[in-house]
Amino acid sequence: WGCAKCGKVFTGSYVEAMDKHYCVECFVCETCGTQLGTQFHCADGKIYCSTDYKARFAKKCAACSQPIVGPYLKALDECYHTDCFVCAACRNPFENNQFIPHEGRLLCPKDFYTLSGSICKGCNGIIDGEYLNVLNNKFHVACLVCYTCRSALPDLSFFEKEGMPQCETCHH
Repeated sequence: WGCAKCGKVFTGSYVEAMDKHYCVECFVCETCGTQLGTQFHCADGKIYCSTDYKARFAKKCAACSQPIVGPYLKALDECYHTDCFVCAACRNPFENNQFIPHEGRLLCPKDFYTLSGSICKGCNGIIDGEYLNVLNNKFHVACLVCYTCRSALPDLSFFEKEGMPQCETCHH
């Protein structure tokens, strides 16, 4: 038997990988030349150290660009480390894995609606139906109340104080 790399006949220890035999000193990473021990990977008929194998063949995380080894999540044809699958705005994990793609980023519904201007100024809840646009802010119909006393505004008549609606009683 001879080494698959240098051709020398073995006189001592040798390594077997991919149905070939190598001198211990010839058993090196194809990319960096580091001598390999028991930790190595085979791909495309070549042998690699863990670092170079990950760099060349492992999936890359869409959030951090690092190689993915182990469990991962896939969303919109992109792969993510489980710890990297978070809202791009608030960095919190997605509740029930619910997210909305927005301008190349994944956002939780709250941040998506905040960025798109669909949050009620009265309750900070998401507006997904009818709303009133008052003083350059959106309100659920039921949330348009006096900013001071929280009472209903009859006929939607109000005064403005610090950008918020105020009833006649509180205004005087």
